[in-house]
Amino acid sequence: MDDSSSLFKPLQVGRCLLQHKLVLSPMTRFRADDSALPLPFVKEYYTQRASVPGTLLITEATAISPQSKGFPNVPGIWSLKQIRAWREVVDSVHSKGSYIWLQLWATGRSAEMEILAANGFDLTSSSAVPAGPDEPTPRALTETEIEAYIEGYVQAAKNAMLAGFDGVEIHGANGFLIDQFFQASCNHRSDGWGGSIQNRARFGLDIACRIVDDIGPDRVGMKLSPWSTFQGMGTMSDLVPQFEYVIARLREMNVAYLHLANSRWVEDITHPDADNETFVRMWGKSKPVLLAGGYDAASARRVVDETYEGPYQQAHFDWTKDDTYESPFTKASNERMAPISAVYLVPPPIFDLAPPMIHFVDFARQRGVKRFVLLSASTIEKGGPAMGQVHEHLDLLEGIEYAVLRPTWFMENFSYPHELQRIAIKDESKIYSAAGDGRIPFVSADDIARVGFRALTDEKPHDTDHIILGPDLLTYDQVAATLTSLLNRKITHVKLSEAELATRMESTGMPAEDAKMLAEMDTIIRNGAEDRLNHVVEEVTGTPPQSFYDFAVQEKSGWAQDSIQSSL
Repeated sequence: MDDSSSLFKPLQVGRCLLQHKLVLSPMTRFRADDSALPLPFVKEYYTQRASVPGTLLITEATAISPQSKGFPNVPGIWSLKQIRAWREVVDSVHSKGSYIWLQLWATGRSAEMEILAANGFDLTSSSAVPAGPDEPTPRALTETEIEAYIEGYVQAAKNAMLAGFDGVEIHGANGFLIDQFFQASCNHRSDGWGGSIQNRARFGLDIACRIVDDIGPDRVGMKLSPWSTFQGMGTMSDLVPQFEYVIARLREMNVAYLHLANSRWVEDITHPDADNETFVRMWGKSKPVLLAGGYDAASARRVVDETYEGPYQQAHFDWTKDDTYESPFTKASNERMAPISAVYLVPPPIFDLAPPMIHFVDFARQRGVKRFVLLSASTIEKGGPAMGQVHEHLDLLEGIEYAVLRPTWFMENFSYPHELQRIAIKDESKIYSAAGDGRIPFVSADDIARVGFRALTDEKPHDTDHIILGPDLLTYDQVAATLTSLLNRKITHVKLSEAELATRMESTGMPAEDAKMLAEMDTIIRNGAEDRLNHVVEEVTGTPPQSFYDFAVQEKSGWAQDSIQSSL
C-alpha cells in the first residue's frame, strides 16, 4: 500500500485519534431481529472492519424509539437489551484498537406503513406531504410530538454512551425525519418549526444542541445530504441557503465533524452547482468533514491531498503592526493552499482605524488579492468617518473587486452573553435606550454572514455597498412587547436621555468615550436614520432575512430567569 498520501496519516475526530482517513460509512444492513436487537453476526461484521487499529466505523442507521423504526430487521437503541447487545459489538471493535460511533435515526414519512401499523403507530412527518405521487400521506407531527422526538434522540444518545460507543452521528440526511424538517419540499409548516430557513432548521439543530449539552460536542457529528433527491428531497429553491444556515449553526456548536453525502451518488442530478465544495469550504478546517459517495483509490487520495487539504493553523496578524501583514500570505504558501485572492476586512477596535486598514489593502493588492469585502455600518456613507474612508479608498482603486457590507443593528445585541441589553433583560426585565420611538430594522448576524459569503465567493463581483436590513421596523417598545409574550413576564423599555444612557453604560465599566459614542448613536436612531427597509438580503442570497420574532424564539432561553429569581 502506498502510504505517502495524507489519506494514510492520522486524524483527530472528537476524542478519537484515527490512524488514517478511511471511515466506514453508515450502511443499512437489515441484520436485527423483531425486537430490534442486532443479531450475533453483527459483532463479527463490525469487528472485521475494525481490523486495522485506529479505524473509525459508523454503524448502520439505528432507530431511537419504537415509533421511529419504520423498517423490518433494523436495530434500535431504546431498550436495555439493545444496549447490552450493542455493548458486545462495541467491546469487540475496541479490542481491535478501533472506534465506533452509532448513527441515530428516525424514518418519518419514509417508513413502511405495515411496520408502523403493526405496532399501533401513525405515519408522521413535518407536514402532511407524501414523498411522491404514489406514496401515502403522513400526519403532521404536533408540537408535543416534536418535543417528544427531540427527547427521544437525547435519550438514544445517552443510551449509546451506556453501550460504550465513542460518539453518535445524527442522521439528518436522505429524506428521513430530520431532513423532512430541513427541506421546504416536505416542510410546509407555518409555526415555529417551519416557514423560514431558521424554523425549518430548528428541529435538527435543537436535537444536536441538546445532545451536545448532554454528552459533549466532541462526541457528536451530523450527516446531511443537500443534493439528494431520494425520497422526495432536493427540489427546493433555497437549498443552498438552507444548508449553509444548518452548517453554520453546527460549527457554532463545535461538533466533532460534519458528514456530507456527495451529489454524484444520485444519478439524475442536473443542478449545475450540485457540489459540496461550498459547504466544505464554509465548514472550514478546524474540524473534519466526512465525504461519502463515489470514491475509488485514486479519487480518495486526490480529495485529501489536493482538493481539501488538512487543518490549517491561524496566522498571527495585528492591524497596528505592519510587519505581521505578510504572515497569512506566507502561511498560505507554506501549507500549499491556493493563493489568497479575497479578503474580508473587519475593522480593528482602535480609534483611528482607517490608516492601517488602507495600508493593509494596498499591501494585500501587491500580494495578488483581487477582491475585498469590508464590514462597515448602515449609517456610514462612502467618504464618511472611519470605515467610510476605507470604503472610498476601495471605490477609487482600479483593477480590484469589492463589496461593502453596511448592516443595521444586530439582533444579537440582545442575546450575546456580555451584551448590556441581554443582561438587563435577564436580570431586570428592562431594555434601556435613548432611541425613544425611533424604529430599527434589526438584522441577524447569520444574514449578514450570508451576504458576506456571497460577496466573497460569487463569480461575478458585487462592486457596490449592501445596506443589510432585517424584515421588520421595530421600536424598542415593540421589541419589549415581543419578549414579554415569549418570556411570560413583563419586559419594559426604559426611555432615557442621551446623557442618562451614557452615564448608565459608564457605570457598568464601559470607557466614557465608548459610552458617549453609543449613546449618540441612539439619538441618531431617534431622529429616524434607521427608519427604512429593503430587500438586499433576499436579492443577494435568494432567501429573506430572519424575523426578530423567529430570532427571539431561538434565543429566549438566554433571557430566562432561574427559578429562585423568578419566584422573588
